[in-house]
Amino acid sequence: MGAPPIITYASDLHDFFIIPSHSSGIIVGRQKEIHEKMAKSKILVVDDDPKIVELVRLYLEKDGYRVLAAYDGLEALELARQQRPDLIVLDLMLPGMDGLDVCRILRTESKVPIIMLTAKTTEEDKLIGLELGADDYITKPFSPRELVARVRAVLRRVGQEVPQ
Repeated sequence: MGAPPIITYASDLHDFFIIPSHSSGIIVGRQKEIHEKMAKSKILVVDDDPKIVELVRLYLEKDGYRVLAAYDGLEALELARQQRPDLIVLDLMLPGMDGLDVCRILRTESKVPIIMLTAKTTEEDKLIGLELGADDYITKPFSPRELVARVRAVLRRVGQEVPQ
């Protein structure tokens, strides 16, 4: 059995094509470029709770992302510097160095998008996180599907500015 055929269409306004996809059946139009970029995107997940890290990893990998994991603030900084992820999902309450300090330091070194994922739920906590440079802020308990959608949205928003 060969690969399913690629069907190509063209019009004055748009060129698009349909190709098979393992996760969603087909990819239509310029979505292929976005899908290929996402498949290559590297996400660093930082949380001291291994169950949360594994849950987030499961959903992100299912969506085609490569996932790195860190379980404390110092490890997060080291991995971010060495691996240069395309996005970081960052808990605030971490051993060694808290997530706010990690975010503050990363902002002096990089423009990597950061989504805070934390049990800190007050308006003040959210404002501090966003003021320090987080691109989004999600409180626990959380929906893994919503987290993946927000990862997609942030990566789409930064577009070509995402580090390789």
